[in-house]
This record gives sequence, structure tokens and C-alpha cells, in this order.
Amino acid sequence: MSDLAISAEHSDLGQYEWVRGSMRHAIAEVRRFEATVPVTCGVIYGDGPELLVDVMTSSVGLIDWGGVAWGPLLYDIGLWTSRLRGRARKRFVEAYRSYTHLSATELSGIDLYHRLRLADLARYFAWRTVHISSHLLPDGRTNELHLAEVRERLLASY
Repeated sequence: MSDLAISAEHSDLGQYEWVRGSMRHAIAEVRRFEATVPVTCGVIYGDGPELLVDVMTSSVGLIDWGGVAWGPLLYDIGLWTSRLRGRARKRFVEAYRSYTHLSATELSGIDLYHRLRLADLARYFAWRTVHISSHLLPDGRTNELHLAEVRERLLASY
């Protein structure tokens, strides 16, 4: 599956076996897609949209570059469009496509990469819940609350 190193067997997930199943399913979906559709790879941001907005100038900057990798551009598109709907999603995809020239066939896989990202987030929060317990995250919520939210988003993505 491209060069993205994502595994369903990674780490102890405790009582969250559903996460491992979600990872297996998402990985299998992407592998089936990539077996029939050539995907464009390049440098991807690889992490959730983290923006810093300067309220004085309205400038927007992308922060937290720790997830940069080489992988399918669809991964980033799926990640960035995960909270966009309707016209906003369409505009984002059109703008991205104007710079990358992805085919319509390739773009048909966006939702598969979106689910892969959600399953990977579920794995991340499940691991944190098992190993780090209920420490508050910077947004004041616990790992358990994030995991529940990601599970809802994952289920709604089908």
C-alpha cells in the first residue's frame, strides 16, 4: 500500500479490538483500490489539519509538520476533506486537483483513504487510552472522548 506504514497489528489496544478490525478493513479497502487504480504519490502532510490563524492579519499557516511523509496524495485529501461537506468539499478537491492533475477515477478513492485515516486515529486514541489513561489533551478532552468521536465518524463514513 504505497509507502504508508500503517499496520492493523501495531500495539496493544486492550479492550478495543474493534479498532484492529477497523484497521484491517480500511487497509484491505485501500489495497483493493490501489491494485486496480494507479495512485499518485508525493509529499503528504499526513496529519490532521492543524492551522494557526493570525487574527490581526487573517493569515493562515499550517503547523505541526511531524507527520510529513511520502505517500498517496489521496491520503491527505481524505484527511483534509473529512469534515467538509457539499460545496466546501467540492471546492477543496477542485483546488487540490488543479495542482496535482489527479484523475476522476483516482479521486473516487477519497472516502477509502478517509476511512483509513479515521481507523488510524482510532488506533492512536485506543493505544493512548490503554497506556496513558485519562490524561487531558490540549483541547481539555480525554483520550476516551476522542476515541468515541472517531468511532462515530468512522461508522458514519460507510
